[in-house]
Amino acid sequence: MNEILLTKESEYVLTAMYKEFLDRYNQGVPRDKAKIFGHQDNIFKIVDIFPEQDLTGLLQELKEKGMIIANPSSNIFYWVAMTTDSIIYMENKVGKNINKIIDLLIKTKQLLF
Repeated sequence: MNEILLTKESEYVLTAMYKEFLDRYNQGVPRDKAKIFGHQDNIFKIVDIFPEQDLTGLLQELKEKGMIIANPSSNIFYWVAMTTDSIIYMENKVGKNINKIIDLLIKTKQLLF
């Protein structure tokens, strides 16, 4: 996999999604279901630090980088899922340690605000 460069904002969104994915997976949700988020409102609930319009743009960035699969309509994503590449990217970055992931979220948020 080539080096993937993400903005801090899109990295924050992806990290929050990865944490949610791991939480679901660790609770017994099958992997293929755990990586599906559905409507972007479900992502907004876990990254409500951004205005919804900004979240749409950040999801578009992640889609362009191949980190998510997303179906847009009228400037909203009605179906969003993590890709295997995004899971590999996050595994290589922080592993599966929830504490490391939370720490990364806190550090990234501090850089943003």
